Amino acid sequence: MIDPRVLPPATRAQDSTFVRQCSFQGLQGQLPLRWPTPSGVPESPKKQYRSHYEYPGCDGLDDRANWETVSAFDLILRLVDFSGLRPVLASLLGWTSARGQVPFDPVSMFLLISWRLVNGWKRSTALDKIKQPRYADYARLFGFHDGDFPTEGGLRYFLTTIGRNSDAHGETVSVAVDKERAVDITIQCLNYLLAGSVALLLAAHLIPAPSWQQALICPDGQIHDAASGMRCVSVQE
Repeated sequence: MIDPRVLPPATRAQDSTFVRQCSFQGLQGQLPLRWPTPSGVPESPKKQYRSHYEYPGCDGLDDRANWETVSAFDLILRLVDFSGLRPVLASLLGWTSARGQVPFDPVSMFLLISWRLVNGWKRSTALDKIKQPRYADYARLFGFHDGDFPTEGGLRYFLTTIGRNSDAHGETVSVAVDKERAVDITIQCLNYLLAGSVALLLAAHLIPAPSWQQALICPDGQIHDAASGMRCVSVQE
């Protein structure tokens, strides 16, 4: 029996299989972990971007001294190649042609927003920090260059547009409430972002297939339409 006072990190450390599979040495042969692009999702129609994300590699992780300062977010940037997310985000943004203004690379925007969320910053704070010389390494990792960064309105538009375009296309999944009742849950396109992240972990053998097969993701899509604080009062059922 597992001692209830033992915290989850200590419990995982006692599992030799988990440690072997999830260690840097165990993952090195699989790197980079490539974000999967679902079948049927076309390439982004945009040919040019104001920024451009490229997987930076993980050579720096070979130096054990760097592990003392690297954060979990830093690890993700070096273990995962997010390029496969570009077509998915382009589709969720509703891009159908190369016409119009030259946008920022959607992967750059995704990583900037993720960085903001990880640090618990407001959009304005994250945009102020990414322009500072001390965070130039993050700007480079996200794909921004030449001091060209999105505005707060640009981040808000990105979030709101993805939220609006995540409406389902008639797909539902039946979820058992109890032995006698079941409800049909609408599948939103935005769920495929979450499913993609789990598929990446599954491909790297970091989680067992049965665990994922029994999982169900039902996030509240309304929160994405409330990307702007000023518009929260207009969100409906």
